[in-house]
Amino acid sequence: GQRGKQALRVDAGSKQFVTLPNSADLNHKDGLSFSLFYLSLHELDDNASHGIVAKRRTGDNAVTNYGINYNPKADNYQVYVNAGDGYRIAHYSVRDVIGARKRVFLTATFEAADAPAPDEDGARDDVLIRLFVNGKLATPSKVNQGQLAGSDAWLTDVDLTATLNDVPLTLGATNAEGEFTSAVIDEFSLFPRALSPVEAAMLFVEVGGPDVVQLAEQDDKVRPQPAGPAITATY
Repeated sequence: GQRGKQALRVDAGSKQFVTLPNSADLNHKDGLSFSLFYLSLHELDDNASHGIVAKRRTGDNAVTNYGINYNPKADNYQVYVNAGDGYRIAHYSVRDVIGARKRVFLTATFEAADAPAPDEDGARDDVLIRLFVNGKLATPSKVNQGQLAGSDAWLTDVDLTATLNDVPLTLGATNAEGEFTSAVIDEFSLFPRALSPVEAAMLFVEVGGPDVVQLAEQDDKVRPQPAGPAITATY
């Protein structure tokens, strides 16, 4: 269902990445969503961190409006923000989310809201993060400086206004200084609000075409991801 049958391939060794110049369309204090097809070319024993997308400053003051990076060997996939007081992160499993050499459609949503109990301040000073893989909600493994509620990851007591910055949006790395990725990227979109679960599922079909759900299911059967390290030879 994709138009043009072309995609972007970036190589970590060559430090390739794409930037979109800073603009009001890329900074959001109330919430946002972005989506893309992503195929990681890193094996699951790769022990480096790789950025997928971020709007993150360099240096010590790494203010980040939104970002995603991952370390395959650590099985750690991170969706994060930084208001200048440290990273607030929702953690997921790399194997469950992107695996290796497997095409997936990712949608991440960020929404300023008031977290449920045990957060009791009644203030809209928290960030709800949701991650969708092929239109379905992924379940986070943990969250730092926040709380979990099912598939919802809440980053508590963070002001999204303080995450706004004037740096470019980077695709294929965290920024120009590092966390480069080897991957195939296609159909990147950014929305000025948090999409609902129904909208995320509809977006997957709209971008991928009417047969995309069945194709994704077939892909899982053809290329299942290993559950963990395995002995492949004996001596």
